[in-house]
Amino acid sequence: AALSGGGFSNYFGRPSFQDEAVKAYLKSPGLPKSRLYNSSGAGFPDLAAQARQFDTCTDDFFYPVDGTSAACPTASGVFATLNQAREDAGQPPLGFLNPFLYLHTSALNDVTDGNNNYCDEPDGFPAAKGWDAATGLGSPNFPTLKQAAGAAAAAAGHGPGVASSAPAPGGRGRGYRHREPPAAF
Repeated sequence: AALSGGGFSNYFGRPSFQDEAVKAYLKSPGLPKSRLYNSSGAGFPDLAAQARQFDTCTDDFFYPVDGTSAACPTASGVFATLNQAREDAGQPPLGFLNPFLYLHTSALNDVTDGNNNYCDEPDGFPAAKGWDAATGLGSPNFPTLKQAAGAAAAAAGHGPGVASSAPAPGGRGRGYRHREPPAAF
């Protein structure tokens, strides 16, 4: 959680889909002094992804990089692949993800260790079970997200669930072969 910039917004109120998770976190031990943050603001982040020692290749050489520039494209790729699987199954895309994530927290890898050194405190906001201001709900887990998205679609009347990862018949899709990321992600 060392690269997390999480906390609470001074500009945006907490959305209703965060209420239960954030209220539970605010009861956790070890939080920074309450005068240092706006506990009624929107909590961030909503999720986390790998952001340290992320290999990038330039001119046939691998360089390790750290930060949001690694985490954001990784998480975006997971959700783009999830939406492609839904399209292949004849289902609509997920759209605004946050309410879905808070309904399916078990589809994420909960990060419970570390902190983000925030609010001028030596330890900042600690990672904890469930949502926290260091790592959000955790990192995406493609197989469980795919299962949750399929169940959500079936409950909404959008088909039986997410189909296999094979390309759609008739060339439907966006011009690339759908492949699942490794299960360990």
